[in-house]
Amino acid sequence: MSFAYLGVAAWEGIALATAIDSVLPIGLYAPLWEIAGYTVHFSWAFVGMAGAIIVVLLNLFASRPAVIFQVMATAAVMLVALLLFFGGITFGSETNIGEAFHSLDGFLYVFLMVPAMMIGFDVIPQSAEEMNLMPREIGKMVLVCIIFSMAWYFIIIVGLALSAPIEIRMSGIIPAADVMSYVYQDDTFGTILILGGVLGILTSWNGFFMGATRMIFAMGRAKMLPEIFGRVHPKHKTPWAATLLVGAVCIAAPLLGRNALIWFVDISSLCSLFGYCCVCMAFVILRKKEPDLNRPFKVRFGMSLGVIITSVAVLYFIIHINETLVNANTFDHMILISVWLLLGIVMAMWSKKDFGRITGQERELLIFGEKLARRS
Repeated sequence: MSFAYLGVAAWEGIALATAIDSVLPIGLYAPLWEIAGYTVHFSWAFVGMAGAIIVVLLNLFASRPAVIFQVMATAAVMLVALLLFFGGITFGSETNIGEAFHSLDGFLYVFLMVPAMMIGFDVIPQSAEEMNLMPREIGKMVLVCIIFSMAWYFIIIVGLALSAPIEIRMSGIIPAADVMSYVYQDDTFGTILILGGVLGILTSWNGFFMGATRMIFAMGRAKMLPEIFGRVHPKHKTPWAATLLVGAVCIAAPLLGRNALIWFVDISSLCSLFGYCCVCMAFVILRKKEPDLNRPFKVRFGMSLGVIITSVAVLYFIIHINETLVNANTFDHMILISVWLLLGIVMAMWSKKDFGRITGQERELLIFGEKLARRS
């Protein structure tokens, strides 16, 4: 799961450079190397690396201005999305939607992207210990975020579909900007959408960055990884070692080039689906083994719902494995996943050598903290 968050956080730098380049051409200077048919230029990669450094510094030296920026930027992104939506329903046409699909190929492709697109609301539990909320309210917040995520994508999809014909939607590096310019007949609106996209990149980048660092921090504190990852900065109270590890990957990612976007999206989908399967199975197992466990937020028809959702998650994972690993050339993806897993195995063995075995109760307390761990 930490790699699922890290995968999204890593491609945010590439996305940032792509968005800025469409408004203020960066220029292709100082070619470095060619990866997957794309020549990486330092001038282009530098923009993504600079953005990554800013995110790292924000997470190392957490401050109120960063929180204020997050709220304001999120509001701006919502306004841009609504601008696209109302432009589509006001000036667009139903004929722009196009014909109904005649095969499942396109549907399946989008279907497999959904896990990566929905990842984000599950960052909330990773930062639960830092929230001033009761456990029940945290459960409600997760549901609210899922609903808002669905509404967000609905607004974007409907707005894009109504605003312009498929020829416009399929053109350009950032098709949404072309659609916005088309529906309002003014290139300024396309620039506004790109600027909103840049704000969206920065806000989601910060969220995914936090999700990855908090998971690594929790494993370090639980002695599943070297203890240094479980330490917090004495002054700023941030997990500095985990932040530097995730930050190093994000800073290096733009050096892989624009085509690496696809790698990281596919990897995030794969890892998030695996995580979802584990969570759903854990839900069912806990309902079976510990029916009387204190549950601040309890789901109705829990066991039946858990079995159904677990089956769907496993089926989803099997389809994803078949389409992305069996039927496609995913050698580059597997190298990245293998390197990350190897790093995790080495650090886990190092940690076990230093600390040996600890009781399950002690580990649970270390992972969840006194506020959320079960009482003996």
